[in-house]
Amino acid sequence: MYGSDAALGFLFIAAPLKVAAGLLAWWMLGATVRGLDKRRDKDIGELAHDVAAIVNKIQVGLN
Repeated sequence: MYGSDAALGFLFIAAPLKVAAGLLAWWMLGATVRGLDKRRDKDIGELAHDVAAIVNKIQVGLN
């Protein structure tokens, strides 16, 4: 932008990138909260067992 402050040009470049990074973090946080909400009745041991079963199934599928 000819004749304007250099910080304004930086703002036009940095602001969309910051918004995109923030949206990704917001979506990941939302997915985590929704996943934990669906498993509200389980304790941490049952969640760990479920994760181990999923990882084992993925490893078997890769071999």
